[in-house]
Amino acid sequence: MEEKVESVRIAFQQINIAEAARQADIPESSLRYDLNKVERALPTVLANQKPGPQPHQPPTTALSVEPERATQPGACPVCGGQVRKNGTYWVLNWVLLLTMGWLGVVQYMVLQRWRCKRCGHELISPERAHQAEARQAWWQQVNRLIALVRFKLGVSVRLTQVLVQFVYARPVSIGHIERLTQRVGNQAEGALAKLNRCRQAVAQFLLFDETFPKMKERSYSLGVAICEHGLIRSVRCVTRKAKDIPAQLRQVVGTHFQPTYFLTDLDVLYHQYMRQAGLNLNHLRDKVHLTRQIGRLFDQAVRDVTLVAV
Repeated sequence: MEEKVESVRIAFQQINIAEAARQADIPESSLRYDLNKVERALPTVLANQKPGPQPHQPPTTALSVEPERATQPGACPVCGGQVRKNGTYWVLNWVLLLTMGWLGVVQYMVLQRWRCKRCGHELISPERAHQAEARQAWWQQVNRLIALVRFKLGVSVRLTQVLVQFVYARPVSIGHIERLTQRVGNQAEGALAKLNRCRQAVAQFLLFDETFPKMKERSYSLGVAICEHGLIRSVRCVTRKAKDIPAQLRQVVGTHFQPTYFLTDLDVLYHQYMRQAGLNLNHLRDKVHLTRQIGRLFDQAVRDVTLVAV
């Protein structure tokens, strides 16, 4: 082994470092430094390898891949100078984390850095841009899950952190969850304030009707109040009509909703309920119910005439 190393060292000494650096267009000190590293690694490089495949090694939790085989850019887009490699760096494979992160797969990859030799501008490779887009998409999914469990389900910050780590196999800091909660809450308050300033008084009709849904073999009475634009103003369970319907009408009509007309079916008690709620609206009957009632009366008249004729 010593004879092999010594012979290679003698061959290295015969190299004209200055001429080789000039032809490669690199500093002489850099080439000399690289040759010294190779010389120190000669015992390892020249050692005889055992024939056959390498012994099996158990896989680790964090896998790695080889550096990307990116083609060298032609010229710098800023100054038009020559572009050179400027080392590599490890990054998390966000594309794999976005597609298979829920399986617990975490992988790292090596990216090649490119810089202009003249102005020092760093060029962004296509793989780096692809990873940046995947990283942004992953954070969007995480933020949507955080907003859902915080505002819709009312989960605490600690449990939200545990849930995100369980779903995406990557922890998220409590500070990020709190900042996102504060930001989304402020946006929601701004949206609600903007809705409160809307001119909702332009709606002129208050349409009120009762519906009777059946759930688990039991029928319920629901009072529904809407405007002519189709916006549901109020929904309330009615157990005692004389008390619940006036209270619902009194609650739905206020500062932001001031209708002029009260549209209902043919029930004669709705006018009384409107008076009990303290409202002075023009009470109108719904055309659909009027047409339906006229049809019933006509059918009844036809049946009566038929029976008399027989």
